[in-house]
Amino acid sequence: MLNVVTGKSGTIGQYFPTNTYSFESDLTSDFSKELKLISKSNFTITHCAGIVGNSSVIKNFNHSYLVNVTRTIELARLSLSMGIKKFVYVSSSHVYEGSNSIINESAKISPLNEYAHQKREAEVKLLEVFKDYPQQLLITRVFSLLDWGMKPSTLGGAIEKMLNGEISDIHNGEDQRDFLTPRSTATILYLLTNSEASGILNVCSSRATKIKDAVAYMFKQRNRLDLITRVHGGNSGTPLIVGDNLELKKHLDQYDLTWKPKLNL
Repeated sequence: MLNVVTGKSGTIGQYFPTNTYSFESDLTSDFSKELKLISKSNFTITHCAGIVGNSSVIKNFNHSYLVNVTRTIELARLSLSMGIKKFVYVSSSHVYEGSNSIINESAKISPLNEYAHQKREAEVKLLEVFKDYPQQLLITRVFSLLDWGMKPSTLGGAIEKMLNGEISDIHNGEDQRDFLTPRSTATILYLLTNSEASGILNVCSSRATKIKDAVAYMFKQRNRLDLITRVHGGNSGTPLIVGDNLELKKHLDQYDLTWKPKLNL
């Protein structure tokens, strides 16, 4: 089985095993030739590529929509016509309505921002594409990611900027999030791609961690707990985003679904 990954240079994609095939075609151009070459083998696609983050989507909405929705659906439709074994779509927990309780896959949908709206629209259209082949589609809703070496716009990026003296404060420290590392998430997605899983699954640790506690853990790894006084309390508009991973565990009962950032000096 040939496991194909889009966005293999991205936050999650870079941690996929080396034996996976990196789909190099630009999603804004004609990718049919590369897909036809791939389709000569039994193949799966884990679709990680996309314009990520609300600020990036707002900055160039039409381009983001083209990548996140239009070309995602074209890729799925063409893949299905070529005999794909499974299409794994990487979505986001931000498609759920804000909640004060643990979120399972049947929770109410109410996208939190424009990025989430695009992810949700792609989900709906993918379900339509695969309506006659539901066992060949898996939608994964990834919760929060945190580790070293992440983009500047993320919490991980903010932690490193503070360590480097580029910013002085981190706010909303009482917010609770459900963290996994990008590396762990890539492993989970790879295992799911090669499992019998289909439908919709939360990808999460199912553990609530306060932002200030997560930041303190990472500061401790760098021997900089003195900076923790600059992590302020309070909450954002979404104080709790924590997932239920009971369905995920049915497929990965031996995998340790905990947040374990690695020290990367």
